[in-house]
Amino acid sequence: MALLKMGLTDTLRKQLEKKFMKGVEMRLNRIGHSLPDKELEMVDFALESPVVYRGGKILAKIYEAREDEAGYIEIDPSHFFLPPAPFADGVISLAERSDLVMAAFLAVRTYAERQEPSKSTHINVKKAFRVLAKTFEFAWLRGYYSLQDWSPELTDSLPKLLGEGGWAKALNISERVSKLIEGDPKNLAEKYIGQRRTKADEYSIRGRLQIDLGTNIMQAELDSVRDVLSEAMGQPLTGSSPSSRRVRSAATSGMLVSALREQLAWINLLAEAGSGQLITYAPYPSPVKTAEEYGRGNSGRTPNITPTQVAKLLAEGLRLSEEASVHILALLEDVVVRMEGDALNGQGVSRKSALAALESSAHRLRLRDAFGMDITGLMPTQATPKEQSLDGALETLYSGCFALIGLMNARRKDEVQHRKIGLTRASLEVVDKSLDLYMCSFYMQKTHKLHVPMYVGRATVNAIHCLEHLESLTMRLALAVGGEDRVLADSDRALFRQPNLQFGTKRAHSRVWFEFGTGRTTEGFFKRAFGEFAEFDRITSHMFRRGYGLLFIYRFEGPILALTQKYGHLDPTDTITYLVDPRQGGGGPKVNQFARMSPEQIQESINEVQGIEREIRSVSDERLQEMVRQLVDGKNVGGGAFPKLIRRLHQRFSLRTDYGNMEPDKQGSVVADLLKSRGHQFRPYWHGNCCAPSEALAKRAHCNNKEGRGTRRENAGPIICAGCQYHHIVADHIRSLEGYALSIRARLVDAESSALARARLTPVLENLERVVVLHRRRMEHAN
Repeated sequence: MALLKMGLTDTLRKQLEKKFMKGVEMRLNRIGHSLPDKELEMVDFALESPVVYRGGKILAKIYEAREDEAGYIEIDPSHFFLPPAPFADGVISLAERSDLVMAAFLAVRTYAERQEPSKSTHINVKKAFRVLAKTFEFAWLRGYYSLQDWSPELTDSLPKLLGEGGWAKALNISERVSKLIEGDPKNLAEKYIGQRRTKADEYSIRGRLQIDLGTNIMQAELDSVRDVLSEAMGQPLTGSSPSSRRVRSAATSGMLVSALREQLAWINLLAEAGSGQLITYAPYPSPVKTAEEYGRGNSGRTPNITPTQVAKLLAEGLRLSEEASVHILALLEDVVVRMEGDALNGQGVSRKSALAALESSAHRLRLRDAFGMDITGLMPTQATPKEQSLDGALETLYSGCFALIGLMNARRKDEVQHRKIGLTRASLEVVDKSLDLYMCSFYMQKTHKLHVPMYVGRATVNAIHCLEHLESLTMRLALAVGGEDRVLADSDRALFRQPNLQFGTKRAHSRVWFEFGTGRTTEGFFKRAFGEFAEFDRITSHMFRRGYGLLFIYRFEGPILALTQKYGHLDPTDTITYLVDPRQGGGGPKVNQFARMSPEQIQESINEVQGIEREIRSVSDERLQEMVRQLVDGKNVGGGAFPKLIRRLHQRFSLRTDYGNMEPDKQGSVVADLLKSRGHQFRPYWHGNCCAPSEALAKRAHCNNKEGRGTRRENAGPIICAGCQYHHIVADHIRSLEGYALSIRARLVDAESSALARARLTPVLENLERVVVLHRRRMEHAN
């Protein structure tokens, strides 16, 4: 108990402030008692574990770490705090309470070992540890200073408070801040307020507030504190940017059902870890039901993006990546060349020199005159708005390239921009430059979990080339300022690493990564696309993925399987769920707005399609039965492998006495009924009839891919279907193929045909002629 009464001295408090606010690498001596050697041995287990305890810190493994980065993140208990207690002189560090540190460690280790390894495992481990620290703080405020003292009465009171106002309400943050500054409100409030970089930004709250308050909530949860400090200082502390409004809205509302469910499950780990010796009861037997009872209703699925918004985003993305990028890249290169020259001359990195290179560049004026980008500084400041800084222009360019790639290829956010699994200099591959064919390897994040090559269009290729140029300049700048000391392979050179323009500061050597939609990174792009005063703060990167699918469906009229392949889904039902009408949940424009049809018209169309399908099936059954009867009678029904399948069935049935005694018409009906029961159906194509059975039985169809089941008729064609056991042709099909071959020959000899067109058509004609010869021989053999 004597050790617990030791508060933080002024010297140690200053060290913690410096470490917490500035991130300086310094070792804080453990206060109070250390973990016994026996406990250290217990937690110091094999490196293969996703979470380990080393030297007073918790290390969480990063599964998608780059080769030039640490393979783990550190969680330092000395960065977490507990408020004053009756037996302590003031705030204490969580590191002083080894029992609580050990409990949190065992809980997050249990969580990590249960999860399938993913790129977000270490992030969730860190989140879970902070939630547990807040829970300890919640109990501490109510007089529960040991896990053994916890009771259902304590834990039962938490979900309701979280649902009403989040951790800020549960931890009485506003009341505690008011008490903290009650001696000299104005001067004490000013001590906790930092300067904002631009007029649209929030005033930041200094880290020393969390330390002095003994709390573990973060900046996004401190919105209620702003009102208290604002009243004490007599001035507003909020910003005007959309991101600021969004943060304030989230902070003042209660916790969503999904977030509450996740955090209650993390608290439950205290009863599940450590062989059940941490706490003796399960706080929340059903986190789902508890979250649904107290949590705020979820915002639902990602809203749909409108066709008009898609058009504006693509138009601005193309303008940035293909036109404005020329001058933005040239302006950046002028700065990089100046920094390289200064480094060679031994002058060192100078912000003043970089700014001089910026101001003297001719491309700065061209950007202003042609694109309205008046670049006057390197980084945003009070005097230089973000849109007038080179850093802001670069973020706008990154945003435009990201939007183009995401919208044109239906990719998730991290499949494009992630520093490890996202696009690199090795992603784009030239298939045939003369044919303008390119492939790009995208990581399939939630299904295949590997890089899959896909054909990409010219807009995507140009955007990637722009990013490659940006990455080259970024690496040159990093080498010039001493922020990079090794040569990386192309596969490790991520395309969304952003130039660090913070010359002359302690952050000049740190790496900067672009992330779409974070903070104000995308505001410049959205303003250019939608207008200065448009509401765009609800557009997210995942809306691009669904927007691609909606436009794809209404352009090509419903090839779900093709879209499934594009998305990387393993089941077409996942794709259908993606595209279902948001009237089933969520906001945004309704699907019928894309089709410009009323619900009644849509239902009429569905009924009409179903009626046509019934007619097609009826005609198909009649044709199938007629073919079987003709084959049983020994007549010629055409070529292809399907008639051979019917003959084999007839021969097999002929071995049975009852079948052999039937009339030919009756025999035909028996074989036809068997085929219909297996789902065989005539599906006419210009190059032949597809007679494949139901999806589950069509594994040997030529259009089927090796990993899938059933037919993939979007792959059907003269070459693919030739030789398939479900293919059937007649003389009219051969004449159709020959007519198509004649039209290709005419295009090849046409003087107006380009070399590119002839190069594409020549192999098509050669393959088509081989198929025609093959089918003619089979027809002759059938006769």
